[in-house]
Amino acid sequence: MGRFHLIKILISQLQSFCDHENIPLQLCIPASKHLLCAFAASRVGALAGNTVQTHLTAIKAWHIYNKKPWHGGPCLCYPPHPPITCSMLLLLANSLSITDSFDACCLAAACFAISFKPAFVVCRFHLLPPFNQNGSRKCHLPFTKLGPSDPIATINNHLNINKIPPNLSLFSYLSTRGWHCLTKKKLLARCNSIWLPARIPAITGHSFCIGGTTKLLLTRVPPDVVKALGHWSSDAFLCY
Repeated sequence: MGRFHLIKILISQLQSFCDHENIPLQLCIPASKHLLCAFAASRVGALAGNTVQTHLTAIKAWHIYNKKPWHGGPCLCYPPHPPITCSMLLLLANSLSITDSFDACCLAAACFAISFKPAFVVCRFHLLPPFNQNGSRKCHLPFTKLGPSDPIATINNHLNINKIPPNLSLFSYLSTRGWHCLTKKKLLARCNSIWLPARIPAITGHSFCIGGTTKLLLTRVPPDVVKALGHWSSDAFLCY
């Protein structure tokens, strides 16, 4: 879809939104800050955040092209995601029960999450046997953020507590009702239940990606290497 065609469609959708909300046409174009916020909020949940941001950028381009004032402000921009830090992972390790099936799975997943994009399913058979006396392992990940290595202690504990069949997700846990695959929603809820009482703001999944990126940059890995490893399509990661 061409950019001008996209802009035409979005302006039409903005006008339809105004009609639905009984907003007069003269208040629709140019769009006020409150209207833009309402329009963006109406798309949250149905579209990804980056997509909503792209749509607002296209509407802004239409205003500029037609010499209309643009009233969009900072409230329409997503604030930078806070990174997951080593101290946050340490707090998890000290707070979660490593003998509990669910907690052991969450801790291992949290340590893994800063290393790869969780949109892909990692199965038990992706994890190779230890290759040295220290118990180090390699994990062939479908998509990696940092590399194939993982925190040895948390994954070994997870595998000791949860005897996962080879065909199940690596981050599966056993309950009285059988095997369950750890979901992103459950992981974030458990992590935030530990971090929020410690006055750490609620985090999203993207914070794990930023945590891994920040760790690489702090260890003086060249930015172009970080960009390639993280499959970043832009230089947005440098903002962190």
